[in-house]
Amino acid sequence: MQRTMNNRDHKIKNIARAIFVFTGTLFFFWLFLQNAVWSGTFTAEQNFHDSSVLISPFSPEATRVHTRDRAQLIVGEPVYLDLRVPRSFATVKLSLTYRTDYGGIVRIGPVLDEHAWQFVLRPLETTVLQDGWMRGTAELDLTGVSAKADRRVRVLLSAPGISEELPIELQNIRAEFQGKPMTLQKLFSHIWLEKL
Repeated sequence: MQRTMNNRDHKIKNIARAIFVFTGTLFFFWLFLQNAVWSGTFTAEQNFHDSSVLISPFSPEATRVHTRDRAQLIVGEPVYLDLRVPRSFATVKLSLTYRTDYGGIVRIGPVLDEHAWQFVLRPLETTVLQDGWMRGTAELDLTGVSAKADRRVRVLLSAPGISEELPIELQNIRAEFQGKPMTLQKLFSHIWLEKL
């Protein structure tokens, strides 16, 4: 009788272990597949009400101020933000909702090489919204832009002449990444080559 009880307890423990290992493996595989971005399209947004792990606040700290309505006030330049991407993409369309009395051209673009001070800036195409807000958009080519080790792409915003007297008040940043859809063949080659 004791031996039968021990065998049954042993079987129950083995089944419990198998379920635990299977569930854990399934969970990690599911997380891995989330980063694959099967459709090739990925969207991230920063509204400054909550922090985002995908789009950082602008830096350096001295060039920005938080306003009462949780927007960011850009008072100096150049300013940078980091976009965290799960894999490589061909382009990103950045949309910024902002208002300003600054009359110059606002440009934005990816940093190609921070050490050599290389970047490709594009002017924002602006649409007027209501209450003085504007939406500026720019489509950026990410070909040749290498993400940092933690999968961050650095972006530079340039508006020569902005200051505390002529700031840019940012309410929202939206990034729409576009790349090739992921296939199983591409996924397995990325797994083995560790380039995902």
